[in-house]
Amino acid sequence: MDVERELERVTSYVRGVITGLSTDFDVIDRREIEALRKLPLSQFLEKLERSGLKIRGARGNQVEDILDLFETVRTQSEISKAALALRSGISRGHLSSLLRRRDPRPTFDTAVRLAVALDYPLVVIDAKAQPDDVKLPPRRRRPASTTAEETRPSEAPRIEPEPTSPLFWIVVTNGLSLVGGILLGGYLRTRKPAKRSSNR
Repeated sequence: MDVERELERVTSYVRGVITGLSTDFDVIDRREIEALRKLPLSQFLEKLERSGLKIRGARGNQVEDILDLFETVRTQSEISKAALALRSGISRGHLSSLLRRRDPRPTFDTAVRLAVALDYPLVVIDAKAQPDDVKLPPRRRRPASTTAEETRPSEAPRIEPEPTSPLFWIVVTNGLSLVGGILLGGYLRTRKPAKRSSNR
């Protein structure tokens, strides 16, 4: 399996895990993907280096280069650390230590989770490409984080499902079922039982 294909498959799998939309992989594929997810990011970057490739937007193939890239994308996108932790499923403490580069030894899975949560496509390019040759994709503007968001992750911006996604329709269907159940329960509770006539 080449590095580009590995990156594509793990990204697809992790995106499915984060969004709750399962991806269609057989048992053998899942085993390979699980092994890749546990791989230290530094080992994956060494594979890229040997292949003469690197991640688009990164200065090089060091773990620090990838973490710097993610921090740049996060600040440009105005996503708080609390929101990023919530979206990626990575604890805030672990995320803070990674972004501050205190003994950064993330797994390949952690890097892919951050990229998916930042909506940043991990694309492999020629390692000889200069930083000026690499254009970062345009970022969607999000509201700037506040101190309250940093202390209360429950108020962090949510990723809303698109109306065309299956997740959207699952949420809508379940929501309507719940509303219907509540209304029916209220109706049955307030309805007076009919008096039975006795023929005695």
